[in-house]
Amino acid sequence: MGLHIADINWGRNSCVAVAVAAGIFYGLVPVLLKIASADIYISPYLLAAAGAGVVGFFLMQKSMHLGNISTTISIITALNILTAFVFSIFVFNEYISYVKWIGAIVIIIGVIGVVKK
Repeated sequence: MGLHIADINWGRNSCVAVAVAAGIFYGLVPVLLKIASADIYISPYLLAAAGAGVVGFFLMQKSMHLGNISTTISIITALNILTAFVFSIFVFNEYISYVKWIGAIVIIIGVIGVVKK
């Protein structure tokens, strides 16, 4: 008797929302692995990266079930890149050139284009 993910009414735009969540979780994996790479032993960041990858995988599967694969993969790929981009700025204090900023803006415009029908 519990709540099953298949029983939830996801709504019309749920494919996009689930794909966004999956992309963010997939984007967290390289960020957490970079943090974990400073430690020789198994760290909580390594375990968090593994968990984020698993959650991202299941969200991707649900998103592909709810909508078009082209929409799902486009959003997940874009959010994966943008999540790592944002964390590189705020967590790792990396310098971001103008070309990378333009690239991020183009990715955002592309996602909006994919989502709009």
